[in-house]
Amino acid sequence: MAVKITAPTKSLLQGFEYTSSVSTDIEQTWRKFGWVPKEEREAELKAQQTVKRIKTKERNDAER
Repeated sequence: MAVKITAPTKSLLQGFEYTSSVSTDIEQTWRKFGWVPKEEREAELKAQQTVKRIKTKERNDAER
């Protein structure tokens, strides 16, 4: 049984615009794929915990 070898129909580079490394913003590129700086994640988590703490306190105060 012979294996058929085919060439790709188009180049991987077709449809992409060249951007020099000097003009590339690494943080923006990483964020595009879901990366968030550690400081921002920690600040968001702290804010969520604060909101939960306030809601719990309000419920406890309402029960009294």
